[in-house]
Amino acid sequence: MCILTLQEQTAETFVNDMKSLGFECDFSLHSLLNDIDVILSSSRISFDDKNPSGYRHLAGIQAYIGETLKRLYGGEWQGKFIIDTPESNFYTAYLSFGEFNFYPARFLTYRLGNGEALEGTFKAYLERVLPRIIGENNPQISSPQITAIKLKSIAPMVLVALSLFVVLTLAFTDVGKQQAIINWPEIDAFKAEMRILSVHPDEGYVYNRFVAMSERIPEILSLQRKSSNYDPDFVAMLSTWKASIDTARAFNSQVPKDCETWEAVFRLTWGEDEVLWDDDTNSLWALVLQFCEVSSSLIER
Repeated sequence: MCILTLQEQTAETFVNDMKSLGFECDFSLHSLLNDIDVILSSSRISFDDKNPSGYRHLAGIQAYIGETLKRLYGGEWQGKFIIDTPESNFYTAYLSFGEFNFYPARFLTYRLGNGEALEGTFKAYLERVLPRIIGENNPQISSPQITAIKLKSIAPMVLVALSLFVVLTLAFTDVGKQQAIINWPEIDAFKAEMRILSVHPDEGYVYNRFVAMSERIPEILSLQRKSSNYDPDFVAMLSTWKASIDTARAFNSQVPKDCETWEAVFRLTWGEDEVLWDDDTNSLWALVLQFCEVSSSLIER
C-alpha cells in the first residue's frame, strides 16, 4: 500500500475540488499554464483566511503546483509544508531541482495580495523559471511547448549581457563615476552593478553608489514586479533586508556603527550558512562589508 505524503494528499484533494468546478487539473504542464490563472481569478474559489475553504484552497494550490512540477521534472520537496497556516510556506516549503530551489507559495502570495495587473500571470512567471527547473541535469522534455519556453528564456540572457557591458563600461571610466546608472530597467541590471561594485577598487565611489542603491530599494522592488526576468526569491529577500535595515536605523541613527551590526542584519535575512549563498548574495555581501567599513571609518573621524 502506497502512503501519500502530506503534499500529495493536499494536492489530490485540491484536484478533486477543482475538477468538481470544471477544471482539468491533471498534473500536467498544460494544466499549470492554463488552469492556475483562471483559478486564481475565479470568484467561485476563495483563498481568503476568513473563508472556511480559503486555507484549504491556498494549501491545495501550493501543493498542486509543487507536486505537478515534481512529477514532471523530478524535484524533491524540502523544508516543512504547512496546511493549517499555508501562508507560512512562503518561507518553509520548497522543491529542489538540482541547484535551483522553487517556492510554490511565493508567486502566489504576491499574485493574491497585489493582483494580476501588478504581478502578471502565473503562466508568464512559470515560463520564465521553467528553464531553471528543467536544468541541465534533469531529463530533457522533447515537446514544442518546452522548446518555445526555452527559446523565450534567451531574451533575458541577452539583456543580462548587454546590461553587464553597459555597467562595466560606465563603472570603470571617469565618465562612469560622474554619470553612473541610476535606473535599472531589469533586476539583472541591478545585479550586474552589484557584481561590478563588489570588486571595484575605488572605495569612495562604491560607498556613494551603495548609498544611492540602498535608498532606492523600494523603487527597485516596485519596478521589478513586471520585469521579464523577475526573480521573486531575490526580490523577496531584498525587501526583507531593506525592512531589517530600517528597523536597525530606528534604534540607532548611526547605523552602520560597525560591521557587526550589518553582519547581523544581513545574516538575519540571507541565512547564517555562507555556503548556501549564491553569486548575487555574495556580491551584495561584499558591498555591505565595504560600505560598513567606510562608514565606520567616517564615524570614527
